[in-house]
Amino acid sequence: MASEILVAAKITPIIGDMIVCINFGNNEMTLVINKFTSKGYKTLMTEVIEEKYLEVLANCFSNILKTCYMRKMILTTTEKDEKLLKKFETILKSSKIFNLTGKLMIIDFEKLYETKHMGTPITEMAKWASDRNYVKFHILPTIPKTVEILGMRQLNGKTHEIHDSILIQFYFFKTLETLKMDQNRHRRKIVLFFESECLPELKIESIILSEIEEFPNKLDQICDMKIPVIGFFDSSAVICVYKNGKYNFLDSWNGLYGNELFINFEESKAKYGMESIKAGKTKMASVVYDLIKIMSMPSEKIVVKEDWKFVITKNSENPVLIEFVNHEGRKQAGTPSFLMAMLLKEMIKRIKNEMNEEKPKEIGFCFFHKMFEDEKQRVENGLKEACELLKVESKFIDV
Repeated sequence: MASEILVAAKITPIIGDMIVCINFGNNEMTLVINKFTSKGYKTLMTEVIEEKYLEVLANCFSNILKTCYMRKMILTTTEKDEKLLKKFETILKSSKIFNLTGKLMIIDFEKLYETKHMGTPITEMAKWASDRNYVKFHILPTIPKTVEILGMRQLNGKTHEIHDSILIQFYFFKTLETLKMDQNRHRRKIVLFFESECLPELKIESIILSEIEEFPNKLDQICDMKIPVIGFFDSSAVICVYKNGKYNFLDSWNGLYGNELFINFEESKAKYGMESIKAGKTKMASVVYDLIKIMSMPSEKIVVKEDWKFVITKNSENPVLIEFVNHEGRKQAGTPSFLMAMLLKEMIKRIKNEMNEEKPKEIGFCFFHKMFEDEKQRVENGLKEACELLKVESKFIDV
C-alpha cells in the first residue's frame, strides 16, 4: 500500500527526504513516516490512529517540522467518501503554526485506484528487482521487533530463554521451521540471519563448555578421594565417577553432555531428566525444575520465572515450598532440599547400576556457573540438607 502511494505521487526523492503519508479509511488514519536513503525508503514510524484524534494528529505536525525537513505530506484514501480526508486537509490549511505550501499532496480514491489498476506499482517493483540501484519507490522491508521462539516448556506465545526443549518452533509471519533437538550439547546458540530481503535463515550452533569437557582431567589432578562428583551448570548437571584408574563421565547420565534436573510427577512413580519430558504431551504443572536457582535465592525474595508452571508457596514450618500437580491431579508440595534429595537419589541409583558398587558414602559437588558468595552458600546448605536426608556425606570442590 505504501509503495502504491509513492508511485501515485510520482515523487523524485533525494537522500534525506522525509515523506509523510496518511491514509484515511474505516474510521481511522494510518500514519507512515519514511526517510529516503541510498537503498530506498526506510520506515521510521507506522501508527494507526482513531478518527477522534484527527485534530490532535493535524496539530502534532508542528513538532515534526521542528525536528526534521519534510519534503512531502501525502494524504490519500481507500474510500470513495473523502469526508475524513477533506476535514483533515481543512485543519492543516487553516493552521498558522506551519506552512505546507508546495508540500501537501492529495491522492484521491480514483487516482489511487487508477495507479493500481494500470499495474504501475508492479512495474516499478520489477525495475528494482532487475536493478537494485533503482530505489526510487522501493521501501525497505522491516523486521518484527521480536521473532518468537516457542518451546515445549513455554507455549504461551512469548519469547523465553530456551534450555532443553526437545521441540522448538520458530515463528515469523508463519512457522519457519520445527526442529527436534538432541541433548548432545551443553547450550545452544540460536541465530536468525536476515539478508537484504529480510528473509530469515535459521542457524543453531551446539555449544560445548570447555570447563566441563576438561572436568574429568581436572578431578584427576585435585580429587584423590575417588568419590562421585556432580557438576551443576544452568539447569543441568554432569556426573563424574572414578573407574579404570581415572575419572570419567557417567554414561547413564548422558556422559559429557549431562542431563536436565527435571522431576516429572505425572505418573505414580516419578521420572527424572530430559527423557521424562514428551514434547506437546507433558503437563508442565507436574514438572519441577530450576531447584539450584530456587535454593540460591533468599526464602523471602524468591523471584518467580514466568515459565514456571509449578507454584512457590510456604507454610508455618517451611519458608519455601514448591507446589506441583501429582499423578492423581491433586496439588502436592515439597521443600527444595527434599526434591533435590529425590534427584540425588536417582543419580546415586544410576551410579550404583553403572559401577556395580554399593551406595557411595560421600558425594562431591561443584558449580560451573557463577554465583555470588551468599547465593553459593545457600545452595551448599540446601545440598547438605538433601544429602542428610539420604544419609550421604557431601563435599564441595572448586574446579
